[in-house]
Amino acid sequence: MVPCHRVIAAGGRLGGFSARGGLATKQRLLSIERANVSWQLPLNA
Repeated sequence: MVPCHRVIAAGGRLGGFSARGGLATKQRLLSIERANVSWQLPLNA
């Protein structure tokens, strides 16, 4: 199984995330895990 915050949309986009905080929360989780990401959102979003 893959945690939902690890699912990336077509074309490598961040995609959606329905948990509280939306995409900023998804990016923060990936950052905590030190996932290799090529896109960045401001963490204060």
